[in-house]
Amino acid sequence: MNTPDSPTPAPPAPGAPAGRPATAALLMRAAVTVAVVSLVCLAAILIGYAAGADLWPGFFAVGLYGLPAAFALLIASLLVSWGQRRRRKN
Repeated sequence: MNTPDSPTPAPPAPGAPAGRPATAALLMRAAVTVAVVSLVCLAAILIGYAAGADLWPGFFAVGLYGLPAAFALLIASLLVSWGQRRRRKN
């Protein structure tokens, strides 16, 4: 049992679901958000091009850099998750 003066937290009960690490989950949510926004911008570019409209240059920037940024965030999430699992094992 955890008390205010205990040096380490008590281990979870056997069979209890392990919670996802907060940092990895935050990075994953950020990656998904960036990827979705980037795909929406790419769709807007395609629709705008088909309609012959001039689009705000920010759409092009987000479409160009969003998916690589989302990929980098996914890799960072994976590395953080591996590090946390490795620390938990030892």
